[in-house]
Amino acid sequence: MKVIELAGAGGVGKSTLAPLVAERLREILGADKVAALPEHGPRASRQWTRARRWSWIASHPASLLAARRATAPAIRTAQFSSWMRIFSAIGLSRQFSRRGIEVALIDQGILRVPLLSTHVQLVPRSLLPDAVLHIVADAPTVELRRIWRNKTKHRRFEGELRFAKARESLAILAELPAEELRRTMEQFGKQFCNPPFSEAELDTLLQAGPLAPVAPVASTERRKIRRCEPEACAALRARGIRWQEVDNSRSAVLDEVVERCVQEILAVLGRQAA
Repeated sequence: MKVIELAGAGGVGKSTLAPLVAERLREILGADKVAALPEHGPRASRQWTRARRWSWIASHPASLLAARRATAPAIRTAQFSSWMRIFSAIGLSRQFSRRGIEVALIDQGILRVPLLSTHVQLVPRSLLPDAVLHIVADAPTVELRRIWRNKTKHRRFEGELRFAKARESLAILAELPAEELRRTMEQFGKQFCNPPFSEAELDTLLQAGPLAPVAPVASTERRKIRRCEPEACAALRARGIRWQEVDNSRSAVLDEVVERCVQEILAVLGRQAA
């Protein structure tokens, strides 16, 4: 049985891909051979229940120590509870082989948190995935998905910050056709601004265009750690985790991206391509 993690920065399309990849795997391997997180459907049929998580934690006290080490002040990037949720998700996945499950596909694994290479060295190998499908996309694709998706709550920009942030987005989306760019900036206002842009403000914004690039200024502030930092990804590969990057940019065909993910998972399982 293999634990496969679907990872990537916000907006690369993991939430769209995950259920499609799981569905395709079930067609190939059988419905009872694949477990996938997040889970949908009746609660009674779910694998990662709260009771099972607590039972796993109670029988694996070393995971508590690993989470405590991972939240030491010098390297703290996530809450203790976040680490325990990750550990219990992967730990439970490893037990599914007893039920005949061949693959556990999760998108709430180790790369769900802002990970440092130091964290990778602290985590027991059994609490790391067997393979990672690293989903990537180009900057305009990520920005478009960030603007149009409706699942994330945001602190809304006010005053002149509304225009400054919108012009930053314009710089990323400058190559969009004019009509699509206007619709996207209108959605930006609805999604991120208080109040949203009026028609007159949209005209002003689009006429002003994107902000000119600003040279980076040296800062003593600690850089914000994000998901899938290159150093952390390299540290995971160094620990023997199979790694495959999958491009899910706007130009990609979704069915082809799903199939590439599935074929990589079959390779991890030692199965021939379907």
